[in-house]
Amino acid sequence: MTAYGIGLLGCGRISENHLRGYRHAAALDGVGEIVALCDANPAVLEQQATKHEVATQYGRLEDLAADPRVDVVTVLTPPDVRCQVVVPLLEAGKHVLVEKPFAHTLEEAREMVDAAAANHRLLAVNQNYRWRADTLKLKELIDSGAIGRVVGIHQLHAMWRDEGPGWRRTTDYLALAVMAVHWLDRFRWLTGDEGATVYAATRSTGLLQSKGEDWAAVTVTFQHGTIAQLTEDWCSASRHHADSLLIDATEGSLVAKGTTITRYGRRQGDEQQYEAAGAFPSTFAHSMRLLLQAIAEGGEPSISGRDNLGTMALLDGAYRSAATGDVIRLEPNGIGARSNGEALPPTGAQHPLAAAGGAHVAH
Repeated sequence: MTAYGIGLLGCGRISENHLRGYRHAAALDGVGEIVALCDANPAVLEQQATKHEVATQYGRLEDLAADPRVDVVTVLTPPDVRCQVVVPLLEAGKHVLVEKPFAHTLEEAREMVDAAAANHRLLAVNQNYRWRADTLKLKELIDSGAIGRVVGIHQLHAMWRDEGPGWRRTTDYLALAVMAVHWLDRFRWLTGDEGATVYAATRSTGLLQSKGEDWAAVTVTFQHGTIAQLTEDWCSASRHHADSLLIDATEGSLVAKGTTITRYGRRQGDEQQYEAAGAFPSTFAHSMRLLLQAIAEGGEPSISGRDNLGTMALLDGAYRSAATGDVIRLEPNGIGARSNGEALPPTGAQHPLAAAGGAHVAH
């Protein structure tokens, strides 16, 4: 297989996981090599280039895009400028792996997907939580039929995360966009299904220095009936001690806490435990590996930008629901909730949350 040159755009803190993952001798199976780094901040650029022994450094996007040795660019910029840099890279003939969240808005995500198609380039999103050891084990158990058909999921993620200087402190899109997007994508990945409705509530408690929401609750109904609930809490003194994932299904349940997954059968005492642990940077390398394989084989990776429109639709729907108090209905393909800036009209069936007085059906 051809060896592809990889460039990284953005040398902030998330770049460390990408660089560590890619640099591992076997991480990319010999088909990918870091050849250039790019960042407008000379200090962070020099720091990462020296630490990871990358000789070629650029301070401008245009120079990175013009380097013929660079076949693929990993884009690690803040979300609000993603579209501004991804589209020119695609137009320059580069394949692109984008950090999550894919974009600042669903419309921008669609624009990038269209640009990739127009320029015959591949575009992928680093939804690397799909490759965590616990997610892989959960996926294996669900797909094998070990617990039957999934009917409900509840994810609690509670930590103390007070952001330092940088875009995360000032953005209006915080807990949902930075972390909950992982869980929303994992709901899609585990169920193999697309969202039908989204209802969410958010708040900024004032306990943190960050401007954006630091507490959020989201309910997603999927097209085949699964209900998934998510609590994303950035201001909990429990500091991850309460974190858990519960998956209920027709033949049993799964509970994931830390690196331990417990499968419960319908009969009391029928349970089995599994340990699932792995190196976090390897998940970043696997996302890149999938993109490189797709480039070589002429296919599309499972984490393609097109696939991620389903995740962005859930994220977009959650923010719109939190702003309006409405239940947001998604299009039948799960990709988006509007074509003209408004929510889709109701079908006439009242959502159970609306019936309980928690929201109104999208209008």
